[in-house]
Amino acid sequence: MGIVFGAAQGLTSTLGVALLATPTFGMTLEMALLALLGVYVDGTYGASYSAILLNIPGSAAAAATAIDGYPLALKGQAGETLGLATTATAIGTFVGTLFVVSVAPAIARLALRFTCHRRACRWN
Repeated sequence: MGIVFGAAQGLTSTLGVALLATPTFGMTLEMALLALLGVYVDGTYGASYSAILLNIPGSAAAAATAIDGYPLALKGQAGETLGLATTATAIGTFVGTLFVVSVAPAIARLALRFTCHRRACRWN
């Protein structure tokens, strides 16, 4: 579903997440987060299809993909280009997830030190 949102013009991954938010209320927390994350990541990746095959980037993030991917598609290398986009998305998602998981505890500790009481905010 996320790839369709990314590939279609005018539909973005953010819109896909917004539309999927309501059906996730009936899911468990883990399933809802995975569904929303999947739609967002796939929507961002899906924009590369229209960028590579049609030279129409579905999002601002796919503009560079259109510049490099469409000429390769014209040369008959569309399959290889889509494969590279898929591989780059998978590697980037994996590295980004590892980074967030490793940095999130430190950010949470920092955020918990910041308190506001009676319109006065300070560090503890």
